[in-house]
Amino acid sequence: MSDQEYARRGVERGEMVPLSSVLRTVRAARPGRVVNVDLVRTTRRGAIYRVVVMGSEHDLWQISVDAERNRILGMRRY
Repeated sequence: MSDQEYARRGVERGEMVPLSSVLRTVRAARPGRVVNVDLVRTTRRGAIYRVVVMGSEHDLWQISVDAERNRILGMRRY
């Protein structure tokens, strides 16, 4: 099953939040342009969105978000 299909089914079952909600959370924490989004399936947490954001000074940040709770798990600068 593709990541897109996995996410769609998770949202339909109420097990994941929609990507649009995750992106609002990310933009509130780290303004900038979203340049990449990956969905990482884990055995312990279910799934994590990894979002890469380019800031105003062209700095890149990877932000990990719990796909079920829409909470930021961590941020790191590239």
